[in-house]
Amino acid sequence: MRSVISSRKAAAAVAESLESRRHFDATIGGDVSVVMSGLDCPRGLAFDPRGALYVAEAGRGGGVGAPSVIQRGSTFYYGATGAVSRLWKGVQEHVASGLPSLAMANGSRAEGPSDISFQGVGSGYVAIALEGNPNLREQLGDVGTGFGRLVRMTPDGRCAPVADLAGYEATVNPDGRQLDSDPYSVLAEPDHQIIVDAGGNSLVRVEANGEISTFAVLPTLATSTSGDAVPTCVTRGPDGAYYVGILTGLPFTNGAARIYRIVSGEAPVEFRTGFKAIIDIDFDAAGNLFVLQHSSGATGLALPGSLLRVAPDGTRTTVLSGLTNPTSVVVAPDGDLYVSEFGLSPGGGRVLRIATAPNSAVPFNVRNSSFAATTNLTFFGDLEEPEESLP
Repeated sequence: MRSVISSRKAAAAVAESLESRRHFDATIGGDVSVVMSGLDCPRGLAFDPRGALYVAEAGRGGGVGAPSVIQRGSTFYYGATGAVSRLWKGVQEHVASGLPSLAMANGSRAEGPSDISFQGVGSGYVAIALEGNPNLREQLGDVGTGFGRLVRMTPDGRCAPVADLAGYEATVNPDGRQLDSDPYSVLAEPDHQIIVDAGGNSLVRVEANGEISTFAVLPTLATSTSGDAVPTCVTRGPDGAYYVGILTGLPFTNGAARIYRIVSGEAPVEFRTGFKAIIDIDFDAAGNLFVLQHSSGATGLALPGSLLRVAPDGTRTTVLSGLTNPTSVVVAPDGDLYVSEFGLSPGGGRVLRIATAPNSAVPFNVRNSSFAATTNLTFFGDLEEPEESLP
């Protein structure tokens, strides 16, 4: 699988109205509404301590003529179009902009801000993705240094570098395999941050002074042609342990994705198995685990995605299906669920709210772009292909 697969018929089938998806799960009994829209390739979601919702936007690159890099046979163009948007008291706005972004000529399949996490109101941490060999950054010149990093965002939206995560992969290479870095998820904690490197099959810890160390390495998978686990998300569980979901590598076999439980200093242990292409997870206050599956099908990364609820006893319930390129799920302080989707669509990304209790919140109007309505894209589709040789 490479880059883009266009299919108007498939896109039309998954672009069903939100009204038809209401009350999908009678046991949840919630409605689905769009609360943020017009986003450029939205990725990770997070709430700050005040209850404001943030979404990392990978951007749309810079288009033909901008500095570019060739990754696995496709050209990606640089642009300072990455951003972080916030929903606060019904108002959607950019709070940080001008962050690095790489995307194809049409702005799709962007790599840029991939996740955000908070430790206090004034401490937002943003992971900037790369999805490739760390040395590829050199092809972009000075702007290349912005990728594969952790940055700290201040309340006024300014961002400053904290740690060179791709550089750590290049020098340490925790899993001892092909050099590949893609900082995709971040969990901010009181005196450090835990970052998931999807390309490096590892979790790293960044101290307050920027020092980086290996926190965990994911086991290789027999179901993947390369053995890569491709971790995509990390959260704390009710027991204080870390829980990590994996996408898996080619051929992305249904049932091969799983969730690991990790305790500091110990090897990852399987917690739940039998999923398809996990892209994010989160727990609610009752100990239910919500699992966002990016794709469906026996193999590959075909649409649609879905959101599952796994009860503490292991019982699984589908909360919402028919999702298009979903990228993140977060449980709100009030128990409602939020999901970002159209995660590869410049200008077509949005955030859904799944109400689990009566709520007076007023949803935004749906604003789908023509791009989102007519394009079906693969995601992480070429992570396992051999690295292109550098010029």
